[in-house]
Amino acid sequence: MRRAIEVPLDHVLDGLLSESQDSMYKFKATIVDILYKDEPWYLSSKTCRKKVKVIKEVVACINCNIDNVEYAMRYCLRLEVCGGEKRARVVLFEAANSLLGCKVQEYIQTTSIKKEECHYYRKLVLSKDKQFNFLVRIDLTDANPRRSLIAEEIHQLEDEAPIILE
Repeated sequence: MRRAIEVPLDHVLDGLLSESQDSMYKFKATIVDILYKDEPWYLSSKTCRKKVKVIKEVVACINCNIDNVEYAMRYCLRLEVCGGEKRARVVLFEAANSLLGCKVQEYIQTTSIKKEECHYYRKLVLSKDKQFNFLVRIDLTDANPRRSLIAEEIHQLEDEAPIILE
């Protein structure tokens, strides 16, 4: 994981962070819910990466104001996490590749037949109730306390095996 200031999740949510603008922070949290786990992806414009709409075979990007824009599938995995007493929603775009272990196209292809038997889908579902380190970039000029936390990296914390003394 890249260098970052480690803080509790409540510091991130309450704005109790150091003064440096656009800083990297990491926090430990447990995944308590996976939102939209059946389709954690969307069609995005290759130009701006915003969501596109397909209407009668025309792909339109409202952000680019272009019809028939080139598009690609992209992860948008939304997680509800808990760190201590606080809960937050964390969005994974590119970081979902490392959590699931595959690119979005492979995920879609392998889950399209029997999702419950797919290794990647099971990995996603089994990540619930596990603890992870989340690396997020916070823009401290954004005063919105309900801002989205977008994870740039995610790493599962290893379960520590208990030491048994006889």
